[in-house]
Amino acid sequence: MIKPGYSLLRTILLIASITIYASCNPTEIASTGRSNLVSNSDGHLDGAAYVYKESPFILTGGRASPGTYNISKAVSGTPELITENTTLTGNCTVDLFFSSGVYNEELSDCIRSLGQETDTQPISRNADRMYVFTPGTEAFYNTNTLYHLQLAGIRIRYSLKPEVS
Repeated sequence: MIKPGYSLLRTILLIASITIYASCNPTEIASTGRSNLVSNSDGHLDGAAYVYKESPFILTGGRASPGTYNISKAVSGTPELITENTTLTGNCTVDLFFSSGVYNEELSDCIRSLGQETDTQPISRNADRMYVFTPGTEAFYNTNTLYHLQLAGIRIRYSLKPEVS
């Protein structure tokens, strides 16, 4: 027989575990032997980087923990556009709804990916105009944070669009 409160305790422990895993930054990353050298001589990868598209915790079925998971295993093989800005910042589009119509306003540098609370300036892109950093470094996680924040913003914006019939 299950005692009342057992499921509440289990839920609280699950949420606490997820929060702990989500806030962890694995720093001991072993190399996969795969080179991250990419040629961007023609500019087709300006502002791009390799990202992990899904949480390692989800990819491993909850078995990943800091220091035990090689984050480079989760990194996609194709560079994704992070930002066209020269620093690790993102632009935002705001839809303004008026009786006469919908207007879009672009806000420059409204999202900044900073490594620590004390940082005031986002990092600049590399000399090759890309944001490719070694997996597991602070710059790598800053880049991935901006990618996922912008992706979430796009999904929210898309879900708020009125359906046209």
